[in-house]
Amino acid sequence: MEKPSPNPYLPWNVHDNESPVVHLRCGDDLLRSGYRRWSAADLADHLFYWIDGRPCDTLFRAFVFSPNRALSGRFLNPVFTGFEPASNETDWVEWLDELFRPGFHLHALKDVAQQSPVPCMPVDVWITLPYPDARQSDFGAVNGLALDFQRNVHRLTAVNWWIGQFVSRWMTSGLEGPLRLRGFRWPREVIGDVDVDFVPLVSTVVRAFGRQFMWLTNYGAGHSTEWSDLGFDVIALHPNYSGNTALDWNWIDHAATFARAYRCGIQVVCGKGLLYDENHIYDYFNRGLPAYNGYMRTAFTVMTFDQVSPRELYETRLPVYIAVYSFVKGIYQKWTYPNMRY
Repeated sequence: MEKPSPNPYLPWNVHDNESPVVHLRCGDDLLRSGYRRWSAADLADHLFYWIDGRPCDTLFRAFVFSPNRALSGRFLNPVFTGFEPASNETDWVEWLDELFRPGFHLHALKDVAQQSPVPCMPVDVWITLPYPDARQSDFGAVNGLALDFQRNVHRLTAVNWWIGQFVSRWMTSGLEGPLRLRGFRWPREVIGDVDVDFVPLVSTVVRAFGRQFMWLTNYGAGHSTEWSDLGFDVIALHPNYSGNTALDWNWIDHAATFARAYRCGIQVVCGKGLLYDENHIYDYFNRGLPAYNGYMRTAFTVMTFDQVSPRELYETRLPVYIAVYSFVKGIYQKWTYPNMRY
């Protein structure tokens, strides 16, 4: 009889991946508030832990870059499916060009890593695929073939073409070495009927290029119990907790219980705005301690900063900034705030 694994989560360093991975959104957003490009200075704020204005240690050594809204106004982020017409070949090429834009994103991350005063190389990179929206009947031509995404074979042709273009550019860019291309992320958080048979085909393409396939989904999302059968190599669950909604911190526990049952990773969110209270991040960190759910430095973790940055935390909320670093390093200790109920 096989001995059960002592770690029920998807392991912190599964498949030799760095964790936690920090999730970065690129491009414009729903409100057209500006086209987001990640500069060397931006990325240094995520890669390093700063004390007295100097980088003193690494913070995040893994990044996932995701597209949002293209210059055309169309969305590559399927969360906003229906707000604008479906993305087309022009938008997909823009995402390719944007990722390899000199001085930003991948090249900026490579430059920062190479010039690092502390050891940090290689830095892991994951790339979110553009979503082949089945509403798109006139995507454009790929290798002379006009693609209609109402046909799955055409959707797969487009994904295969895009990954091939990305990998080809990567291999001639000088990025490999300072950076490690780990794989590609499926862009939808929920897998509906239109995608449930398609996703395993995408997984086959990703693996044919020698890469891993990532899914960032929500606790309770359909097909999340079947994530491995769908062809994913790594998965992380979003607990749907932000502190200022009807869903309280118990949802972190629910997500963690599910993650242990189905060997998933966990997402952690540090945000600012209407949905977030000032202590939600402490709940994520506290509930990850061994006394509660034990996912700190145990589960594969993806972290998102929503409307706030590590630089802003460093400058305006130093205790939270220190807590982020402590959690990443596995040395965080429970922080108690007023009216905490556990």
